Order: sequence, then C-alpha cells, then structure tokens
Amino acid sequence: MEKTYKKEKEIKISRNELCPCNSGKIHKECCLQKKHKYFTLGKNYEGKEIIFNNTKNMDIYDNIADYGLSNIFCLDDNEFLNLSNGLIVVKDIYTMADKGIEQFSSYAPCSKGCSHCCSLYLECTPVEAELIRRHLKETRTEEELIEIKSYIDKINNNVRTADSPHNMKEEELRNMYHKYLKENNPCMFLNGEGACSIYEVRPLRCRSFIVFSSSEECIGHDEIVTPSLPPVYISNLVMDALSTKIARFKKLSYRGKDGLEKPIKRCLVQWFKNGFEDIDRDL
Repeated sequence: MEKTYKKEKEIKISRNELCPCNSGKIHKECCLQKKHKYFTLGKNYEGKEIIFNNTKNMDIYDNIADYGLSNIFCLDDNEFLNLSNGLIVVKDIYTMADKGIEQFSSYAPCSKGCSHCCSLYLECTPVEAELIRRHLKETRTEEELIEIKSYIDKINNNVRTADSPHNMKEEELRNMYHKYLKENNPCMFLNGEGACSIYEVRPLRCRSFIVFSSSEECIGHDEIVTPSLPPVYISNLVMDALSTKIARFKKLSYRGKDGLEKPIKRCLVQWFKNGFEDIDRDL
C-alpha cells in the first residue's frame, strides 16, 4: 500500500539559525535575504523533520511548466514533433524532474542497490520506452538482449500485465498491481548488485519514486509513504502531453474522461514483449 504525504506547512527559521540550505551561513545572511520560504512535510521514518525550500520547489515547477508551454502545449492539433526531437525533450524533462526531487533525497532511506521498489508494476509512456529501447540497442550485445527478452517472456507467462491499463476498471487494475507485486518479479534491468543498469534513461516513474518510510516496510511491501511533489506532478503532465505529440506515437493515445488526449501507458514488459527492434505499437 502507498500513502502519500500531501500536507505541507510553512515553517519559520530563526534569523540567527544556520540556514537549512546547508550553505554554512546563518539564515539572515542567506535565504532570508533571498526571501526564500521553507516548508515541512512532517517527519520521516527517523523522526527527522522534512524541511524543504518551497521557493526553489515552485521555481522548478514553473520552469518545467514554461518548458512544456514552449515546446509541447504550443503545438496545434495537427502539429507533431519528430521522434529525434521528442527524445531530446524527454531528456530535458528528466533533468528538470531530477532537480525537483533532489532536495528531498536526504530524508529517504533509498540508496544504490536497495531495489525493493523495483518489483512494482511499472508503467511508462511510449516515448520513454523508445528511449530505453534505443539505449539497449546501443549498449547491449545481441546475447544480452536475448537474455533480457527471455526474462520478459517469463514474467509475462507468470503474471498478468495489461496491454492498455486505462481500459480496465479501477478495482480490476488495483488487483492486477497487487498480484504483480505479490509475485515479486524484479525489474529486468537490475544488475547483479541490485542497481539499475539503465539508470540514465530510467522512466519518470522510477526517478520520482521516493519514500519517507523505512526500508523495512519496503521489503515487506507494507504501507510506504511517498511525497506529493509539484515538480513531479508537472513533469508527468508534460511527459504525457509530449507522448501524444510525437508523430510516430500519435495512435498510441486515447481520450480521457476529462476530454483530454492522453498517452497509452504500458508496463515495461509489455512495451518490449516483441523484442527490441521496436516497442509494441499494436492497439
């Protein structure tokens, strides 16, 4: 089960207290002069107050939103990006999203090789899957790709994954996620040390997944606590819009209940179920 931190409140930092930004200066000579506001999300698994620079947080949010407006939302209904330009935009979104979550990482138990969350049902957009596919084709031998494909086939034979999760009822979808987690199928991109072997091109869902509960709860798949961060929210919004505006993937979309065009998201093992010459673009 996943619980989300949503309650945030502003906190006051004493003028002569060390600034929370870790500059080594006192607050009145640092962020107070910049008029930066600090908020808290409560306490993490260690009882440590989750203090963050909300001014910086919202600046990153605005930067991502402006980037989306300038590169994606400005496009007309019949105007699309080519794939090469789309992949550049993906990397830019990743860079900004990473920056948005950076100041929260010290409050999490997450570390390289932890990998407890790498058995979750992971969905991503077609453009993200395509970036991974190209990375694999450039960095892996044919034998390594065959081995990965064999593991994908094993997962698909052992546990249900949906071609188009958006067509499923909420309860059915929730049950599928739970059963997938219960089967404990580690991601096919974990290496022998339990680290991500496609770290530089990992999907937005992986980048933005951070917990404030203890790693023991992750191991037991108990209730975990994740933050609801504005930069992550807007990054997902921009990524979804991008995937619907790439010519090659324009058919891989649907009209949501809100009337907006949304990308079809699939589990990673579905995107690569036919191998690595192309992602699965069948509807």
